[in-house]
Amino acid sequence: MSLIKRFLFIVIILLVSLFATAQTQQGFVKTKGRMDAKGNLIPGQGLKGATVSVQGRSTVLVNKDDGAFSFPVTDAQFRLDSVKKNGYRLVDMEACPRSYKYSSNPLYIVMETPDQQ
Repeated sequence: MSLIKRFLFIVIILLVSLFATAQTQQGFVKTKGRMDAKGNLIPGQGLKGATVSVQGRSTVLVNKDDGAFSFPVTDAQFRLDSVKKNGYRLVDMEACPRSYKYSSNPLYIVMETPDQQ
């Protein structure tokens, strides 16, 4: 009987540790895509060097050329306090502050220079 109890104890510990781990929210900070004169899509460019501030956490610096970032999410929801990049503004001014639900899909944040808006 003690073997069964040990097995159940290990299974319970594994299940608890599985559900207790933080998930990671992925995202991108990019410029808006455009159509050229021929109707071809020019995709948005990643904004390396942007900062993403999440409420209750330290600011995340976008280090990758494609604008990719990630941060741990321990609750079902999180709130973006700000997204900044010198010379750029958010296209969706309501993106910050806004609460988001964790998703396995990446979060896209679009920024443009003032003259392109």
